[in-house]
Order: sequence, then structure tokens, then C-alpha cells
Amino acid sequence: MREAFEIADTTTSEVTVSGETWGFQRVYTGSYETTFGEVSLARSTYQRSGKGRALIPLDLRLGIVEGRYTPLVSRIANRALGSMPTNEGEALLKEIGVCMLSRSTLHRLPQAMLRLRITGSL
Repeated sequence: MREAFEIADTTTSEVTVSGETWGFQRVYTGSYETTFGEVSLARSTYQRSGKGRALIPLDLRLGIVEGRYTPLVSRIANRALGSMPTNEGEALLKEIGVCMLSRSTLHRLPQAMLRLRITGSL
């Protein structure tokens, strides 16, 4: 998984997303929840001139939800939430070792996925 994440990152001085240019800000360590466990790695962040929010191209390229969860983890969490109460979903995911998600995360992920799908923003 680490290799896939590293390939999706970029180190260019600028990136253009939806017609807007973002300049390289710095490299930060980020943690991602995958079905194989948590992966922590350095990733590039970008910012428009004049400050504001940061852009992480790796997150956009891989469809990361809430800046932390891979699309597969998000879909598994949504299926668990749709099939059983959150406390049971939380226990099931922990028991089978897919991922460790709290009840509050199980509630948030469907909304975050919907926002991502509708607006394309994280």
C-alpha cells in the first residue's frame, strides 16, 4: 500500500486543479486507514498564493475520504452502517480486523462520501 500511495504523490513546484494553480507548500506526514492497516507516509501539500486551505494531490488522485480513509474502507464502513446498528458495525470491523472505526466515524463517512461525489472536494 505504501508504494501505491508514494506513486500517487507528486513533488512538482506547482499543480493545477480545476483551473487553479497551487504552489508547493511543504511535505507533511499523513496517516491513511486501509484494509491492510494504517499507513503513515510523507506527502506533498500545496496552497494557493495568499494562504488558505491546503491541497493534497495524493488524496485527490486516490479518492481519499476525510483526508484519511481509502475508498474501500469507506465503502466497507457504509455497508456495515447500512446493515446493522453502529455499535455492531464497530465491533464487527474490529473483530475481523478490516479497520478500527468508531461509531462517530461510521456515521460521518457516508456524508463525507456524498459530499466528495457531489462537489468533488474533500
